[in-house]
Amino acid sequence: MISSRSLHLTFAACLLLLLLTTAVAFVDLGAWGLVVNLTISGMKALLIGMIFMELKGDKGLSFFVVVLSFLWPLVLFGFTFADYLSR
Repeated sequence: MISSRSLHLTFAACLLLLLLTTAVAFVDLGAWGLVVNLTISGMKALLIGMIFMELKGDKGLSFFVVVLSFLWPLVLFGFTFADYLSR
C-alpha cells in the first residue's frame, strides 16, 4: 500500500508538470518544443504508472505488459523507418 503522503506528493508533481507544460506552450522553442513537451509528458506518464498504478513494486504480469506497451511503438516506428529508408 502506498502512503497518503506519497500520493499527495505525486499529485503535486503532476500539477507542477502540468503548469510547466502550459508555460512551455507560450515560449517559442522552435524544433526543441516537441522534445521538451514529449519529455514532460513522459515524466508524467512515469509518475502515474509507478505511483498511482502501483507498478513500482510490481514484478508480475502487469509490469511486463507496461514494458511491452512502451517497446511495441518503438518496434513499429523502427520498421516504418527502415521501410522508408529502403525506398
